[in-house]
Amino acid sequence: MNFYKGGDDYRVFERTVSLMYDGGPDFDTKVSYICNDDDGVSPFLYDKVEVREGIRLRGQAFVNDRWGIASDLLYDLDTDNFDHLGFGPIYVFESMQLGVVYDFEDKILRILVGLPKQFM
Repeated sequence: MNFYKGGDDYRVFERTVSLMYDGGPDFDTKVSYICNDDDGVSPFLYDKVEVREGIRLRGQAFVNDRWGIASDLLYDLDTDNFDHLGFGPIYVFESMQLGVVYDFEDKILRILVGLPKQFM
């Protein structure tokens, strides 16, 4: 719940149901159904819900001990279009993994940092 100086307020209620599959150290995937309800008015664009109802797929697969590929997809069921469509490489260090995902919809790079071969 967000409150603003002018007396406006903005609320978001998010429901998510997910199925995760852990395929061992070389493959992880997570499929989620997302439903967002919002109420009120926000003066800021970053507060507003972009996807009211969607399906998200996140995963990572490794081709060897050091290199892998990450995916981050979010399909908007209301507009029948992808909101996120991201893929990129992952490199595994001794104590962490670092990935770079390019989102073809938003035209931005995302940096992923985590524990080695752990689901992000």
